[in-house]
Amino acid sequence: MKNKINILALILSIGLVGCNSKEKKKDIQPHDKEVKELIEALQSKIDSPEQFSEIWKNFPIKQAPVVDSTNFANINEISDFYEKDIEVLQLHKIYPNLEKEGHNYRFLPSYRLELSDDFYSLVLNVFKGDHELESILINYNLGEKLIAHKIIAYDEIAEGWSRKHAKVEQQFITVIDEFYDDTTQIDTTKFHINRDGYINEIKTEFASNIRPDEVITLNKTYADTITFSSYSDGGDYNLLFGNKKGIDHSLIYKWDWELNQNKYNFKSGDMLAIKWKMDSIWLAGDGETLDFKETIIDAERIQSGNKAVTFLWREGQYDEESQQSINSIFINEPFVNSITNQEKAALGFVASFIGNECSWDGDVNEERSNLKCKILTALDLGYQCSDTHYGFLKQWFSEDGIALKELEVCHKILETATVQSTFDEILIATDKDKKTIEVSYKAHSINHRESKEWSWTETDFFEYTSENVTWVDVIKSKLVEKTLNNNPDN
Repeated sequence: MKNKINILALILSIGLVGCNSKEKKKDIQPHDKEVKELIEALQSKIDSPEQFSEIWKNFPIKQAPVVDSTNFANINEISDFYEKDIEVLQLHKIYPNLEKEGHNYRFLPSYRLELSDDFYSLVLNVFKGDHELESILINYNLGEKLIAHKIIAYDEIAEGWSRKHAKVEQQFITVIDEFYDDTTQIDTTKFHINRDGYINEIKTEFASNIRPDEVITLNKTYADTITFSSYSDGGDYNLLFGNKKGIDHSLIYKWDWELNQNKYNFKSGDMLAIKWKMDSIWLAGDGETLDFKETIIDAERIQSGNKAVTFLWREGQYDEESQQSINSIFINEPFVNSITNQEKAALGFVASFIGNECSWDGDVNEERSNLKCKILTALDLGYQCSDTHYGFLKQWFSEDGIALKELEVCHKILETATVQSTFDEILIATDKDKKTIEVSYKAHSINHRESKEWSWTETDFFEYTSENVTWVDVIKSKLVEKTLNNNPDN
C-alpha cells in the first residue's frame, strides 16, 4: 500500500508540472508524450506491484519432504486467483485451454516449498470442472519465468477410477498413480529436480552391453566376468575399461587401486570376477543432470593375463541312474562368458576334430544333423557340422587356406562309437600384445574292438586380427599306446 501512495504522489507531481507548462505549447508536446508514457508505466506498476513476489509471500510455507494427497475430501477451498494472478503465474502455458468454452478451470493457492535458493517452487490446487481436482508443483527461475511443472496429486469423483499422490523431497519427486477397475493397479514413477529447477523422469529399467539380452534394474547387483584392459582416472569419474565377449565396456569404480595394489592393481588381460550395478551419477553442467552408469561394487582377479586358462577338464560326477561316479567333461563357464570371437574360433577349430561328449539331441533326425557336443554347445556354435558351427569357422579362417582345407570334411564323433577320441584337458593362452592364441590339450583315443587306447598332447598356435584368425603351427607329441582291460574283475 505504501508503494501505491508513493507512486500516486509521483504521478500527481508530474501532472502538475505538465499543467504549469502550457505557455510554451511547441515544447510541451514531446514532454507530454514522455509524461504520458511514464504515467502508463507507473499505472502498470500500480496494477501489478511486484505481483509475483506478493503472490509468493502469500503462500504458506512447507518444508520438504512433503506428502501431497490433495483430494475432494481434504481440499481447503480458499479464494481463487484473479485473472491478473493467473497471468503473472503464466498458467496459460500449462493450461492452454483454460479460457476456451467448456473448460471451467479454477486455481487456488496451496503452499510453497523452499527447494533451492536458485528457483521458486509453488504448489497450486486446480479444479477442472466440478469432478476433477489436481495439485501441481511449478518451478520458476529468479527472473520469475516458468521453468517446469509436475502434477503431484489428482482426484476425480465422476467414476472414482483413479487418483494420484506424491512425496516431494529436496531433489526428488515420487509419484504414485492408482487405478481401480476389476483389479487395482499401482504405478510408481520417480523424478529428479536438478539445480536449475528442471524436472526429469528417473528411469528404473535400463539396457547394458554387459548383459545385452536382459533388462537391467536400477541398483540391482549383478555378477559377471570381464577381461581387464586399463584404468582411466582423468575425467569426472574413475573408469575401469574391460572386454566381454569381444565388446568393450567402461564401468565407474570407487576404490583407490594405487593404495590397494595387492587387490586392485590389475594388468591388461587379467580376467576379473566383478559385482556391479546400474547406479546414478551427476553430469557436470546443465544443472548437474542426473544420469545412470554401470558401476563396479567390487572386483577380483580370477586369472592373470597372458597365462593359460583351463577351458576344459575332467572329473568324476555322480550319476543317479547308474549310482556311480562317471568321468565327465567340465567347461570353464566364467571364461566362456568373456571369450572373444578369436578365442572362440580357435577353440571351435580344435574341437571340430576330436570328440567332446557328443550325442544326438533327442532322436537322430533323417539328415543326422542334430549331433550335440559339449564344447560347441558351450561356445554357442550349434550342432556338430551345422551351418552355425562351420559357417562361423569358415568366416574367421577365410584367409587361411590350410585351415579351410582341414574344414572341408566334417567328422561326427559320437561318445558311444566303437572308435572315438576325446579331450582330457584344454588350456588356452592369449597374448593381446602379440595377437596370438595357444590352445594346448591332452586327449586320448579308444578302440573298443581292439581294446587299445592312445593318448597324446598337442598345442595349436594361432595368430589373429580384428577380422581373421590364422592357424600357424601345431606341435604334437608321440602317441602313447596301452591295452585296455575290459574285464577289470580278472
